[in-house]
Amino acid sequence: MILTEKQLSIIFTLINSDSLTDSERHLDLDELIIAVPYSVSKASIQFSLRSLVDKGMVQKTDDLNRVVRRGRRRTLYWITESCAKLMIKDNSADLAVFA
Repeated sequence: MILTEKQLSIIFTLINSDSLTDSERHLDLDELIIAVPYSVSKASIQFSLRSLVDKGMVQKTDDLNRVVRRGRRRTLYWITESCAKLMIKDNSADLAVFA
């Protein structure tokens, strides 16, 4: 599976959010934009997230289960179990990164 550096940054940001309390565990889009270690536009991170969701690396809440945060309904993102296993395994033969 090929992931970009920015996709890996998103995954590691979501992994680090798992150390928060259960109520704050999953990040919404605006929180993710602030948390990633690079400057990003909303459209750019949405593109990366959509790709990660299609690859089965990231999950998001469906439209019926959105959470209200900061007065608005938000879609939350978190890594899948298979993504967590892949990151822990850290098998470079299965994971290629390009810039």
